[in-house]
Amino acid sequence: MTHLSTKPGAMLIVTILVTSAVTLAIGMSIALQSLQGLSMGRAEPKSAEALSIADGCMEEALLRLARSSDYEGGTLSFGNGNCVITVNPGDSCPAI
Repeated sequence: MTHLSTKPGAMLIVTILVTSAVTLAIGMSIALQSLQGLSMGRAEPKSAEALSIADGCMEEALLRLARSSDYEGGTLSFGNGNCVITVNPGDSCPAI
């Protein structure tokens, strides 16, 4: 019976296989990080737009509540989105 380590070139094949496996693992890791970066790049503008809509909605709700203490809320449209305003009347300070 011949051992693997005594055959010529056996260690070279093992070394190539291990090196290939490590290189593949590194390559897959880089590819996954790139895909996550692309996904985050697409999500960031949508996040900024959502924040802008929420800010506009809150400002409009505060303005309408300042104009009329009877304001009860409603649905507002801003650009590509909309929001629903609910006013919970309090003693002296209603919650939006």
